[in-house]
Amino acid sequence: MSKLNLFLLGPPRVQVDQRYLEITRRKTLALLVYLAGSGERQQRETLATLLWPGLDQRQARAALRRGLSELNKRLGKGWLAADRESVGLGQEAD
Repeated sequence: MSKLNLFLLGPPRVQVDQRYLEITRRKTLALLVYLAGSGERQQRETLATLLWPGLDQRQARAALRRGLSELNKRLGKGWLAADRESVGLGQEAD
């Protein structure tokens, strides 16, 4: 089983197994940290409002989709558990 490590002291770093990942967008990194820290699925609407408060709901949801797409590409399959209403991490994160 793959393992996700988040290093948040100093510059944030993300590691899957022994590989460090580059996540360039701050909000995408914040999304990952929030999902890992919460330990449970979150409503998409809540995440969009939390991370993109200055955007209307449609734009915020689009930004959330872009962030989730980037995370899916960087982390690989199986890490995100998402449906139309909620999102969470599908595996264990430290």
